[in-house]
Order: sequence, then C-alpha cells, then structure tokens
Amino acid sequence: AGPMALPCAMLPGPLQAVAPGPMQVPTVASGPGREGPSLQVGDRVVVRSVPKHAGSLAVVEASEGATVRIKLENPKEGVSRLMVAPGHLEAVDPQRPVPTPGGARTPEPLPLAVGIKPPPLAPGPPLHVGAKVRILASAILPKFAGKVANVDVVNVGDGTNRARLRLQATFSVHDGFIPTGGTFLREVMTVEDAKVKCALMGGRGFTFAGPDTAGPVKVFMKNKWELQGSGWTSYRLEEDSDLPPRILLHPMHLELC
Repeated sequence: AGPMALPCAMLPGPLQAVAPGPMQVPTVASGPGREGPSLQVGDRVVVRSVPKHAGSLAVVEASEGATVRIKLENPKEGVSRLMVAPGHLEAVDPQRPVPTPGGARTPEPLPLAVGIKPPPLAPGPPLHVGAKVRILASAILPKFAGKVANVDVVNVGDGTNRARLRLQATFSVHDGFIPTGGTFLREVMTVEDAKVKCALMGGRGFTFAGPDTAGPVKVFMKNKWELQGSGWTSYRLEEDSDLPPRILLHPMHLELC
C-alpha cells in the first residue's frame, strides 16, 4: 500500500484549502542575510533578490515553514509561483506608486520590518497520544466541525505544530440483536473499545446482551447488519464515505472531550 494521504490544514488564517495534487513550485529557501518583512496572506510584495524574477510583483498565498508561497502577477518562463524566504521580498504600499524606467508604475516598497514576528497562534488544549478531542467550527473544512477524534501524533514535526487525528467512526444504537453468522470477533470489552475495533477491522456492527452500558460486556463483532428480537443492544457502523480516516489539525481547532 502506498503512503496514507492526509488532508492538509495550513495555518494560520482562512487560507487553508486542500491542494488538488502536488504542485511543483521553485524554492529559494535561504534569505539574503535578512529576516524580511512580516507578511500576511493576500499581501502584495516585490521580489528583490531572486534571479530572473527581481522586480516582479506578487501576492502572498501561503506560509509554509520558513518560506512563503507567492503568486507572480506576471509569470516568467512558465513560472507563476515561487517558494521564497521572506528576506527576498519587500512589502509594497498600493497607495504610493513610483515610476519605473520603462514608464510603467509599480508600488513603492515599504521599509523592512526586520525582527517583527506575527502574533503566535492560540496554543489550544494540551494533547497527548490517545486523547479524545472534538473538532471546533473554526476548522478549515466545515464537514469536520463537531467530529470526535483521537490523537495519534501530538506534533507531526513539519513546523506547523499540527497534530495527527484519527476520526472516530459514527455508530447508531438499536434495540435487538444481530443474528447468528458473520461473527469475526467475540471478546469482553467496553462499547467505546468495540467501536474502535469494529471500525479498524472493517466490521458492519456489533451486538451484546442486555441494555446499553458503559461497562465491559461480551461483544459479538459482525461483518453483516441485520436486526432481530429485543433485550439486546446493537451498534451499527454508519458510512462517512466523504471523510478520511485521519487528518492534520492545529490544537487551536480542538477541544478535549
């Protein structure tokens, strides 16, 4: 099996769309001995020290680690985007145009804001592996809002401080039992543990004798769904076909359950 594809929620701000596929963008990672301006998504900048692109106007699209992704307003040689360190850029003021040798007019660069850092992201709750969390409405993709997940990795180590989450499957509870046949696991466990195992092992649901309970019960895990009788409790795994099993999110979008 190939590597697991994870939806990427870039932070900060609303610019966190999922790219449709890998985008080949030339990278100029090291700055020319300076830190560069403090930039935000949507800022217009002038490229100052990148060969072939010096003097080009661009718009900041995203922040990715120590670099920013910019979209050139006038692509050159088929290159429309660059990944550059902020030290190669200068912020521009659209209200102060200045003449250029060719008669065109470009915005005048503003002074560099050397050493100025954007405000830090809200830290979010303290996480640990296995922690149960709920995704807040502030998350980039609305379909994840309200979903419950478990923390697989506290920090994925890519510089964004994001955690890797395993989304919990959705189950509906029913009175009755799943009849004989299709049992692939018979074990004493809690309902919460049974939900995790059923989802990970590809089951359709599980059933146990008696009313619903938080304590351990003898669970019959099933690869089929059919309901009969009463006096038993059965859980059915509902399909969330549009949701991936795992996602990456910053803790600021989470709350502990």
